[in-house]
Amino acid sequence: LLKKGALRKIPGVSRGLRPADAGRKHGASGRDWELPNVSEVPILGCVVAGQPLLSEESLEGHVSVDKSLLPKSGSVFALKVKGDSMIRAGIHEGDLALVRKQEDAESGDIVVGLVDGEATVKRLQRKGKGAWLKPENPAYRKIRFGKGGEDRILGKVVGLIRSKM
Repeated sequence: LLKKGALRKIPGVSRGLRPADAGRKHGASGRDWELPNVSEVPILGCVVAGQPLLSEESLEGHVSVDKSLLPKSGSVFALKVKGDSMIRAGIHEGDLALVRKQEDAESGDIVVGLVDGEATVKRLQRKGKGAWLKPENPAYRKIRFGKGGEDRILGKVVGLIRSKM
């Protein structure tokens, strides 16, 4: 296929090949090529799956994700997970959580919440007029959510990229 011109080598990538007709664009990753069905999702730092930790949003790079795995609408970013409070939901330390930026979510959704200026990933639980961020590890307690004007939802977890185990 290389000799016939259907595929081209990607410079600097071991066994890297791309279709010859793929547009040569300058993607967010800094590559001089871009695949048509892949999105570059920014990695914006870490989120704690445990007790909330001070959140610092900083661009740490990008991760390539097939567009079919992303929501059709909304902005998506990735956060590295630290901690073990969501292990029963299959979210482990070192994983990348794909988060759709949104300000509200349904009860039962896994969200990134900001509590007293600190970010954490938990399951949103609503009962009556109250709301909690619930861990998926019995070693942790629920966090009362929405009690102050500062608490807010930063986004809903819509995907996960597993780290090496």
